[in-house]
Amino acid sequence: MDASHLVLVCPVYWFSLPTAVKAYLDHWSGWLRVPGLDFKARMAGKPLYLVSTGGERRKAQPSIDAAQLCAEFMAMPWGGALWGKGGAPDAVQADTEAVQAAAGFLQRA
Repeated sequence: MDASHLVLVCPVYWFSLPTAVKAYLDHWSGWLRVPGLDFKARMAGKPLYLVSTGGERRKAQPSIDAAQLCAEFMAMPWGGALWGKGGAPDAVQADTEAVQAAAGFLQRA
């Protein structure tokens, strides 16, 4: 909760967020109920970003939507999604559009 920004970094996994990321976000539901923690209020205003990779951009959209909806629910500015075509090691480096989009990405929100 002391972070100024949150960045979820994960591959697209079956058109969604991987289990570990989903489990982390599921814990937020519990933290919302902890008396005196004020989790939602303390997270509000902190930008949330998603950095992801996968085979096709259109198949990444459900995971992007999930992250954006979490940001909206928590009143966190949506910093956006950085997606690159990945697969084999270093494949995303050949995605010139993703490499260009990465420049300054975390400074947008």
